[in-house]
Amino acid sequence: VYIRTSKDEQDKRSQLERVERWLAERKLKPVETLQDSGARDQSERRPQFQRLLALVASRSVDAVVVSERDRLGFKDAW
Repeated sequence: VYIRTSKDEQDKRSQLERVERWLAERKLKPVETLQDSGARDQSERRPQFQRLLALVASRSVDAVVVSERDRLGFKDAW
């Protein structure tokens, strides 16, 4: 699970609740939950996003779940 807000002080709870509900409906449990804050187009400055990329690259996870696509947030496809 990946949760991102634009600023530290924003509430991540609603995103987490949406994702937890989606997982529960499918009887799935997260392997790990990563939380970050920062601008969408500055993914290189978000340590948990970089950790997420490493997990995906190493094939340590089968899927990444986010509450909304724009919460994933990155500058470009590369």
